[in-house]
Amino acid sequence: MIERFEAMIYLLETIDWTMISAIIALCVGIAGILFTRSQIRETKQNKQIELCTYFYNKFEDMNKDETIVKFREYIFDLSFIDKCKDECVYEGKDEIEIPKEVSEKILVDYGEKFRENAPLDKICNFFEVLGILTKEKYIPIELIDQFFGDAIVFSWIGLHPLISHERKPRPAYIERMHLIEHQRKVYPQFEYLFNAIIERIRSQISKR
Repeated sequence: MIERFEAMIYLLETIDWTMISAIIALCVGIAGILFTRSQIRETKQNKQIELCTYFYNKFEDMNKDETIVKFREYIFDLSFIDKCKDECVYEGKDEIEIPKEVSEKILVDYGEKFRENAPLDKICNFFEVLGILTKEKYIPIELIDQFFGDAIVFSWIGLHPLISHERKPRPAYIERMHLIEHQRKVYPQFEYLFNAIIERIRSQISKR
């Protein structure tokens, strides 16, 4: 028994306690770093959800606007959005194809019935800001899809005739006696959001 005790004491004396202390300190440090990272990640996610909730409430308030409600109903009644969405999702079309007579009707009716209160600007500017925040990684596209996915698809397709009209090349300035045509790339971040949501839908379908 005494021999065993002496052997244990000898083994303890041979252990490099400084090294063990360093290893323990390192493990504690790593655990602390991992915990801090998880806390930061959780805080970031909470902030992103708060930001999305804030914009969702703004979106809900905007949708109480009588002109926007009437314009949305007007677009919905034309019954072209689902077809265009299916073409983008299932047929892989990158361009939205709306019948010419429908596009022309929207342009005329918008000018006569809705332009004064500018629902186009209100809706597009809202999604343009969301697009910027998403592209700059302040909000992940997954959250945007959960909060606004359907609204983004509906709005982009429904407003496409008006946005396309705004993007038409037009004389901008004269350079060296030549008239330069300038195509305005209006609402590019709104378009970015639409394309990102469509890609997510395609990806989800391909995994089924």
